[in-house]
Amino acid sequence: MEAVLGENHPHIKSLFESKEGEDSLYDLRGQLAHGGITFLDPNHNKMIRKKLGELGEIVKDFVKKIIIKPDQKFPKWSGKFSMSISFFTPQNTMIANTDKMFPIKDWRIRLEWLD
Repeated sequence: MEAVLGENHPHIKSLFESKEGEDSLYDLRGQLAHGGITFLDPNHNKMIRKKLGELGEIVKDFVKKIIIKPDQKFPKWSGKFSMSISFFTPQNTMIANTDKMFPIKDWRIRLEWLD
């Protein structure tokens, strides 16, 4: 992190230094990884969720530094997302957050598609 963001970057403190009564993000990661805290406990869940925004900012800044060139702008997200999940059959299931990415056509199941 120091090699990418710089030794005195505020994100370094967020990641590795504990604040008054709060663990650092690195400490929380260690506790999650080794079973010290769990999402099953509502208090632990609340503690982790409280840090997600901070962690998101760190990740965004880190990715910008390593992927985006200094003269480039960070691309805007289109708001469209899809993924395929492959099961044990040759067919796939597709998940999408909008139908705007699909061509406009008749998607009804046709007899010739069936075995």
